[in-house]
This record gives sequence, structure tokens and C-alpha cells, in this order.
Amino acid sequence: EPFTQPVAGRKDWAPGSGVDGGVLTVRADRPPSNVIQRDRLVSCLLAESRSLGITVRHEVDVASVRWEGGEAVLTCRPCGEEACQLEEAVEGRAAAAAPPASGGEYELRAPFLVASDGVRRTVAAAVEAADRERRWALPGRRFKVTRFEDTSVRVYKTVPFRPPEDWRGDINYSARTAKANFDALPAPGGDYCGVLLIEPEDELTQGLPDVPSARRYFDDLLPMFSPHISDESLQAVIDKPTSRLPQFRYAGPRLHHRNTALLGDAVHSVKPYFGLGVNAAFEDVAALGQALDDSPDLPNALRAFSAKRAGEARVLVQLSRSFDLGGWRSFAFFIGPLILDGIFHGVAPSLFAPNTLAMLQKPHLSFARVRWRKRLDRTIQLAVLAAAATAA
Repeated sequence: EPFTQPVAGRKDWAPGSGVDGGVLTVRADRPPSNVIQRDRLVSCLLAESRSLGITVRHEVDVASVRWEGGEAVLTCRPCGEEACQLEEAVEGRAAAAAPPASGGEYELRAPFLVASDGVRRTVAAAVEAADRERRWALPGRRFKVTRFEDTSVRVYKTVPFRPPEDWRGDINYSARTAKANFDALPAPGGDYCGVLLIEPEDELTQGLPDVPSARRYFDDLLPMFSPHISDESLQAVIDKPTSRLPQFRYAGPRLHHRNTALLGDAVHSVKPYFGLGVNAAFEDVAALGQALDDSPDLPNALRAFSAKRAGEARVLVQLSRSFDLGGWRSFAFFIGPLILDGIFHGVAPSLFAPNTLAMLQKPHLSFARVRWRKRLDRTIQLAVLAAAATAA
């Protein structure tokens, strides 16, 4: 929380709206949300790790994992220019297993391993391979990483800017155009960092030659933001390569193997449109911590963790993918349902829940619960529409 910024609402420019056409929405019926810019998240997590006395080993790649007896054995190798640089979280603390002076591969053995290795999924791949070698398993019980085709490919660049004094500093800013989407979150101190989501063939992706060209690009695309983006920031945007969004994937039907727990992007990766991936990762951590507190027996704790979070990982990815199908499927599975929910919830709020995006902002509702409720709403909505059509 010390690294986040509270926001009370948002101001959005719809396609075709002019510089003065932004619509401000502030919800007085709900508490502010705490947000953090994507580019700041890693550094904030590192600072929190240091405060907890955790040793962080930089520029080390986990090449493979195997399990021997009661231990997970990681084969590690250096990567990057300063291979195997060791950062101590607490000054003077000795490393548990220092890499060899030669800089070659080495092994780490752990009685308990938490795999949060992101979309590379080295540990998940090892668990999947180990399960394939099992002689017998009930149907659907082998660990598997399910991958979905990306039907709406986008890339992004981050664009920092400083809003003027007369702009509110406690809201998100966004703009949608025919070519791109732009969303900006505040940071402590008044700066904003926007994420510009564009197609791979966009001229910014292909490369702009200089700052004047970039200025013309943003004047045309985002005239409401361009005056507040400095030349230095534009040069940084030009110099930084585009980043790709992750594919939709989830792992299951369990999130553990022997003495190893898997969480975060290692078991559910989604496109970062609504902050669902990061929030779900924090929920994974909280669930694992609770399971370990509730049971002194590690196998029982890991089974309890899997039982609580495996279904959530699957539903999170399936729900998020329905927001990003593209083409006619985008209207059928995302835009159309939003319209229906807006109409029916407005007419009968005690009977019909808000739309899916609004429900996902309610921390007490699980992803599975949200999907169940929206399926119920959709069934009743379609029944009402069918009855109305028949009566007509």
C-alpha cells in the first residue's frame, strides 16, 4: 500500500471526442481503489522483499527442475551482462548457496519451492513433464498447461507524462481511438504513466525517426495528452522497443507437485487490461500463506492451496479471454453482455447484478462466483427477451 496511489474514478475520451470531450466518472458509493503503475511494480516488490530480509539473486536463469526425495533440485545458470550478481537484502547476510566462481551452472536444493516464474513457466513445464511420465492417473487429473490462441494481437509502449495543475491527480485517464487504446495511472508525486496499446503494424511500432515525428504522431492520436508529454519522454518512447502482451494460459487441475507450489503468472496469465493478473497473484500468495498457517503438514497445506486456487486460475483466464476475442465474437461475448447488463440492472437492480467488469472489482467475490452469477443473469435475460419476442 505505501507504493500505491488511491484513485476515485476516471476520465475517458471516447472515439471521436475532441480535446474537451472527456467524460469524468467518480463513484461516491464505493471507496477509492489503490493502483500502481506497471513499470513500478517490480521495483516496489523488490523493495518489499528487502524489507523482509529476503536474499534476491539477480540475473540467474532456472534452466530445469527435478524432484529427488523430499527436495526440489533447481539447475541454475547465469544470464545477463553481470551474471550471478548477488544482491543481499540484509547487509552482511550470507547467501544460502553462492554460485560458483566460474560462473557456470550450479544446483540449488530446496525442501519447499514456490514457483512464480511467470510466463516462461520453467517449473510448470517440469511438473507437466513429470505428470506425463506417471503410469496411471484419473482422466483430467494430470497437470497440464492450457494455452489459447491470441485472436486479438496487440503490443504496447509505456508513455510517461505530467498532467497540468488543473487536472485531478486522483483519477485514471484513458482514451480510445480507432487505432489505439491509452490508459494512464497516477503515481505518488503527481506523475502518470500511460500504456499505449497498438497493433503490431502501427507506425510507432515500426519506428519513428525523431522527436518531431513522435510529437506529430501524438498530436494526431492523443491531442488531449500530447502537450503534457515532454520531449525527453518522447525520446524514451522512441528508444524503447515495443512489448508484447502475454497469451492467455492456465495450469491445472492442481497447483502443486510434491513439495512445490505454483502461483501467479506461472499458473494463470492474462492480458493486463483490468489488473486482474496482478491482483490474482496477490490472492494466490495470501491463499498459500493461509494454507501454511492452517496446517503444519506441508503436503496437506499444498493440497488445500490447490483446492482453493486452481479453479480460480482457470475461471480467471476463461473470463479474461472472453473480453479479448476480437471481431464479431467481441460483441457476442463482451460488448453485447455489457449492454444487456446495463439495461437489466438499471431496470431491476435487485434482480440483476451489475456487469462482469463491475463485479470483478468486488474483492469479496471469487472469479467462479462472478461467472456463476453472470450465467444465471444471462439465462434469465434471454428468457425475458424470448418471452417478449413471442408476445410481440
